[in-house]
Amino acid sequence: MSVLDSARRRVFIAPLGLYLTLDSGQFASVDYDASRKTVAIHLTAATVHVPAARLRIAETDQRKSTAIFEASGRKLDDGAYLVPLDAHETVVTVHAR
Repeated sequence: MSVLDSARRRVFIAPLGLYLTLDSGQFASVDYDASRKTVAIHLTAATVHVPAARLRIAETDQRKSTAIFEASGRKLDDGAYLVPLDAHETVVTVHAR
């Protein structure tokens, strides 16, 4: 799916209740796999000023007591997943724990 936010930093995946935001970096596109309940996030290439993205995952379902989605193989830093960007598009997978 295309990212329609003009800054390319916010995406909402309604079937999963996921609100994805970037503190740095930009979304190129997002692919949602309904059967596996995963989201493949395509991030734009690194620049001199933005060598890494900071991804935040918020879940809008208030009935859950703990978060169940995470970014594969990424470290958390102050609530954001750190994603080193490549010279080309970088793909991050968000999935249920």
